[in-house]
Amino acid sequence: MDGFKIVRIPELQTPELSNLIKESQQEGFQFLIRLLNEYENGKNTFQMQGEALFGVFTMEDEMIAIGGLNIDPFADNPKVGRLRRFYVTRSHRRMGIGKLLVNKIIEHAELHFTELVLHTDTTGAAAFYQAIGFEKASRYQSSTHFLKIEKGGKPMKSKDEIRERVWETMTEEKAGRFPFPLKGRIPNFKGAEKAAAFVTEMDDYKKAKVIKVNPDSPQLPIRKQILIDGKTLLVPTPRLKDGFIMVKPEWVPDGEEKKAASLSHIHTYGKVIPLKEMPTIDLIVVGSVAIHKDGRRLGKGEGYADREYAIIRELGNPAVPVVTTIHQTQLVDDDLPRDAYDLTVDYIATEEQFIKTKNEYEKPTGILWDRVTEKEKEEMPVLEEIYKLTH
Repeated sequence: MDGFKIVRIPELQTPELSNLIKESQQEGFQFLIRLLNEYENGKNTFQMQGEALFGVFTMEDEMIAIGGLNIDPFADNPKVGRLRRFYVTRSHRRMGIGKLLVNKIIEHAELHFTELVLHTDTTGAAAFYQAIGFEKASRYQSSTHFLKIEKGGKPMKSKDEIRERVWETMTEEKAGRFPFPLKGRIPNFKGAEKAAAFVTEMDDYKKAKVIKVNPDSPQLPIRKQILIDGKTLLVPTPRLKDGFIMVKPEWVPDGEEKKAASLSHIHTYGKVIPLKEMPTIDLIVVGSVAIHKDGRRLGKGEGYADREYAIIRELGNPAVPVVTTIHQTQLVDDDLPRDAYDLTVDYIATEEQFIKTKNEYEKPTGILWDRVTEKEKEEMPVLEEIYKLTH
């Protein structure tokens, strides 16, 4: 960028940072004065393996931005770096300088780390980092965002980037169907009935007596068929507000299976059941946004399918085979980022083919309670109920 230069700072000098400290304090931020104090007392000099401190300067050597990279003190893993003490002066924001500096730090991090994390508590900064490719998630203590970096040096595409591309591709290729837009949801797709037909040919399906299916539109054909085939259908309530709805086939008059399986009418035919009355689930059908042939899965980003599986395991249900129905365009070759709580699938049914994955990933064995926030407990009372049942 003309008129500016990014420099790695080998030794921080108080005068060059003084203007940034003053301005940041006027905005209510104290992290730059902490940066200076910790540098001067030797607590953090950005000198450990892989660490670095960078500044952006005008051609007159005025510092207008600063950002550092440390080994993350909370991760207990020297391959996790933390972007910190990042600040751009107000008069130089929205000029691409912040992005330039972050990319420089990422470029340096590629040589030393497999993952970057950071913490921010402002919505503007969160949007800035997410636009660059960081994903919103509390991976480690005092972190709000992370970015995976491949061993070969190139940053992995984030989950959000892959989701956006799939939604865009399905829209461009007119592979979706109502409801629109496809973006932001488990996308309905042309050929969902054909994908459902593949599922009904599975041995696991034929043997199953109770099948849990997500409530999204593309899985309506399989929910309908489950009732036609005389099996019990279990559907999570939206956002897990009330747990699960059970519909037994004998509760549904002949010819009304599709209506009974629809989210708008399911309460007429089924009922919400207490967790302690949950039947043993034999098969799970999930919707997806993106799927890798090895079984890694991306949902729409809210984590409900992952948590639903964890819930049934927490309640003592044995491990369950998982199948997803998707459009062929949702199969991706990307190295999908995966977290410990992510659900993987054993089978993939598209409108064109049925795939048995070589799934070597361990599924959740229960709820990771240390990752459950108080807000989540408030929004999903079912979590509090499970905690009381299992502790």
